[in-house]
Amino acid sequence: MAYLDRNPEGAAAVIIPVQSIDRTKHVFAENGRTRGRIVGGGDRCTLEGCPGVRISVRWPDGSLTRPCSEGLWQRKDSHYQIG
Repeated sequence: MAYLDRNPEGAAAVIIPVQSIDRTKHVFAENGRTRGRIVGGGDRCTLEGCPGVRISVRWPDGSLTRPCSEGLWQRKDSHYQIG
């Protein structure tokens, strides 16, 4: 996956590769019990200097959050967890 960004001089857009997130996996909340599903993503994280990607997660109560991939870890069952 990649996204477009401007180089520091503002000339042409450059493609910057970002880590890919497997959308077939689930994301678990910090408590490890609540499971959400990945419904989108690929936007650059807005925190300065963060190389992560914001992914869209839909939770059982219908809410949508956009955690950064840098704040996720991969569990033993290969799904992701916030924390």
